[in-house]
Amino acid sequence: LQAKDDVKVVDSQTMPDGSQTGSTLETARLATMVIKSTAATGTEDDKVDVQTTMDFNGNVLRGAVIKDAALNDLQEMGVTWLTVRGAEPSRLAFMSENSTLSGLTSAHVNSQGVLTLERAAIETLTADMDAKGYEVKNAKLKGGVAVGMESIQTGTLKVMGATEGVLAAFGKGGSIESVDDFKFEKSEAEGTRLRAPVLSVGKLGSDLDADSHQIKNAKIVGGSI
Repeated sequence: LQAKDDVKVVDSQTMPDGSQTGSTLETARLATMVIKSTAATGTEDDKVDVQTTMDFNGNVLRGAVIKDAALNDLQEMGVTWLTVRGAEPSRLAFMSENSTLSGLTSAHVNSQGVLTLERAAIETLTADMDAKGYEVKNAKLKGGVAVGMESIQTGTLKVMGATEGVLAAFGKGGSIESVDDFKFEKSEAEGTRLRAPVLSVGKLGSDLDADSHQIKNAKIVGGSI
């Protein structure tokens, strides 16, 4: 046993609140210190209460259980698992404004990797998304292409670039296009009428009233006048 001038044992002291402290080991420079009770019972007697700052000077602290303490200004920490008190199982973790690691209450992931979110703000998708038959409600889709839709149910369907009042027809590839030569015109006197430069009628299904307008260059075959 070799005495060290920079290591000393301080007996118990009376604190301002009247409580007594146990004997403490004070050292200015810490190399290797082994503290072990004679019986090694694992009781409270085997624990060390550190009441001052300890500088390990780059050395490793192994096999320690640190409780009710704060670890500040760590450059790196490697752990097998990290437990956050109060966090619910399967909840996602996030860093708060004061860099505190906390558990989210509005998001969790199950053992199959399914992520459940109450709300999400997504700026850009970097891969395809499969809704698996689930509904996407109250969405405003702007730009892009809708491909392979089995059905579309809507109260209003707008075709960009279409002229008001013209007819819509299916064009090449099944696209809906406006036909500017055929146009519905509305007036208070005559109501709604269709203006068509050319009209081919195979058979009339009802009487035709020219309403005092002329029918020119007509060839009437059969019937009666």
